Amino acid sequence: MTKFLEGSLLAVILSALVLQVTARDIKRPIIPVKPDENVAISHPNIPHFPSNITTISPNWTTTLNPNVTSNWTTPWYPNITTLLPNVTTISPNWTTTSNPNVTSNWTTPWYPNITTLPPNVTTISPNWTTTLNPNVTSNWTTPWYPNITTLLPNVTTISPNWTTTSNPNVTSNWTTPWYPNITTLFPNVTTISPNWTTTSNPNVTSNWTTPWYPNITTLPPNVTTISPNWTTTLNPNVTSNWTTPWYPNITTLPPNVTTISPNWTTTLNPNVTSNWTTPWYPNITTLLPNVTTISPNWTTTSNPNVTSNWTTPWYPNITTLLPNVTTIFPNWTTTSNPNVTSNWTTPWYPNITTLLPNVTTISPNWTTTSNPNVTSNWTTPWYPNITTLPPNVTTISPNWTTTLNPNVTSNWTTPWYPNITTLLPNITTISPNGTIPINPTSWYSSIINLLQNLTASAKWSFNIEGQINQQTIQQINTNETIIK
Repeated sequence: MTKFLEGSLLAVILSALVLQVTARDIKRPIIPVKPDENVAISHPNIPHFPSNITTISPNWTTTLNPNVTSNWTTPWYPNITTLLPNVTTISPNWTTTSNPNVTSNWTTPWYPNITTLPPNVTTISPNWTTTLNPNVTSNWTTPWYPNITTLLPNVTTISPNWTTTSNPNVTSNWTTPWYPNITTLFPNVTTISPNWTTTSNPNVTSNWTTPWYPNITTLPPNVTTISPNWTTTLNPNVTSNWTTPWYPNITTLPPNVTTISPNWTTTLNPNVTSNWTTPWYPNITTLLPNVTTISPNWTTTSNPNVTSNWTTPWYPNITTLLPNVTTIFPNWTTTSNPNVTSNWTTPWYPNITTLLPNVTTISPNWTTTSNPNVTSNWTTPWYPNITTLPPNVTTISPNWTTTLNPNVTSNWTTPWYPNITTLLPNITTISPNGTIPINPTSWYSSIINLLQNLTASAKWSFNIEGQINQQTIQQINTNETIIK
């Protein structure tokens, strides 16, 4: 009898403990910490992600659908709820209620809304399969065509490789981001065979992978036929190795260009080589006002040693670099600052003078007067102005280090987040990988405040890469944070 009473009493105590733990766990958000993974947050405004998301678990997991993975690396879709009007849950790989087998291998930056694909699309099967045409493959990685129905007016079905009713042999090897409408290629195009073959010119090959020329008919006024490799009647030896995304019209190259020989050779300057692969300069004559001839590697009369290793897509006009630039030596060297190196390959900053108001000279690696240790390893295309990073940034040390938080690393290569301060309204410090500082008190309260704005109990995942040790995890546990 005594053992029975002891067992009953123990059962009552255990039941109370279970109820207490369960009640406590229900009230608290679960914040997993995975030291070996990167942070996965891919929306500029997380609280307003979709209207039906009530909680945000690791990898964009929602309450309605806990298995949404975080492998959305496409810069083209801002809001999942606008995917289809009948999307009620979001399963793995963009799965919808009406079509559960949409795969997530859509890495194209060109299509903002799937519902506008064609008007006769009722369901979206794997690989953009439609009701009328179930064999459309998903190998459309071109960023240039927003609407398939405007491909040709006689397109009724879409077979594999952009096949149309009037021309079933259009192959899908169109990976050029430059041509929006095939019907405007030539007025006499009646069918489109493989490799952009037209009725008047059947030997146009498809090896046009340049993103710079929208209309072949406007190439030059004296082009009568287009043979393989952009060969013209007046100049049959223009080669097709123009892979530069920067020049829209060859006739406007310079006013003194009379013929176009191989490698952009002109009459006044026959040694211009074709190794211009920079996407940043539209007109050579506007390079500098004192440019009279164009020698190899952008050499000018006043400065013969400008090298051609400018592969940055960010600066349109060299003369606007700095007001005190009088000559341009190799590696963007200026008169006032001879040690600016040319290793600026970031596509995000249009004007160096607007970097910081206290920038008086530009040393190697974006070094400023007030902060000489800013390194040049900023290769992110997403942030236009460093001064707007957070309002409490007073200096910029290496790797986006701020005065309040010196350990922000520079490994932000995501094109999706314009302003770190809008991540959470109450974040005062930013630790490595945009995650949390070693002292967890500030970010924990920030997360709790954010979660309180959601409609239900939420889950957050801050996956940290090698920045938290067991001591820190124990400290987080001490702060009554549940680590899993």
